Amino acid sequence: MDKQAVRKGLDRPRDSIHLLLDGAAAEQLKRRSNGTNWNNREPLFHMLLGF
Repeated sequence: MDKQAVRKGLDRPRDSIHLLLDGAAAEQLKRRSNGTNWNNREPLFHMLLGF
């Protein structure tokens, strides 16, 4: 097993979440998600926990 390849595979989702959060304004995160009762921040938080 290539530890470096595994590490890169685990780092990629984390980096993607950081890009999404860094690129979103606070008002965008507070806005309701389309088709749900959640705001845009809540699914991102659940994605982070799933990671």
